[in-house]
Amino acid sequence: MRALDDLRVRETLLDRIAAGVPFLGICLGLQALLTESEEAAEAPGLGLYPGTVRRFPLNARVPHMGWNQLESEAPSKLLANLPPQPYVYFAHSYYVPPNDATAASCTYTVPYTAVLEDRNVFGVQFHPRNPDPSVCKSYATF
Repeated sequence: MRALDDLRVRETLLDRIAAGVPFLGICLGLQALLTESEEAAEAPGLGLYPGTVRRFPLNARVPHMGWNQLESEAPSKLLANLPPQPYVYFAHSYYVPPNDATAASCTYTVPYTAVLEDRNVFGVQFHPRNPDPSVCKSYATF
């Protein structure tokens, strides 16, 4: 968020999103959509969605890294052509709590937003990649 402010692109980004330009935030890009984050309390988020990005509980091993299955919460354009409950790859220590724009979730000690969709705004906590198809045929491929 500090980098967006240093580059003076925060307002331009918000203006373009408000104008209907599609936005896809990946990992930190999803987290930036909220009001604030425990990771950097002094750096406000974009504030498109109310809430605080949280750190996984102290008893959770972080970063959370690995393949997890998505649980559908609402219809999703991003996931429309994927098999039900696809596996996707995560690498994160902070998460977006479920909210009204959550399209898919996962659980790693606590439930969290894995896919956010709202009009022209999309966000994914996972890292899209093409896995080796011999490992698991239901992995999400983007």
